[in-house]
Amino acid sequence: MKSFAFLALSCMVLGAGILSQAHAGVPQTAKSYKNDVAPILKSYCLSCHTGSSAKAGLDLSTYKGLTAKREKATIVAGKAEKSALIQAVKGSGEVKKMPPGRRTVKAAEIEVLSAWINEGAKDN
Repeated sequence: MKSFAFLALSCMVLGAGILSQAHAGVPQTAKSYKNDVAPILKSYCLSCHTGSSAKAGLDLSTYKGLTAKREKATIVAGKAEKSALIQAVKGSGEVKKMPPGRRTVKAAEIEVLSAWINEGAKDN
């Protein structure tokens, strides 16, 4: 009976290892501006950063506004950590922490924004 239990346990451990290796090579789904990024920006940013009256002249309501040329690039495609958007939501670099007040962007949402930027910040 001990042999059977050892064999069963060994098969479970081996099977788990094989499954984890199989999933390790599976590429993550590419992030989409429309489906992943825009909803986060809408939730945290658009109360202040939309249209012609956007604070600091930063309109985050459209892809064009998000990627517009500025003194400090809001988005640096392929380089999330150099992007002012990521610095603002993380409160890092020389950019003021956003959004102001007690509400903060969740870590998982920052990861989505960072992944999208690192994937090239495409308008998809």
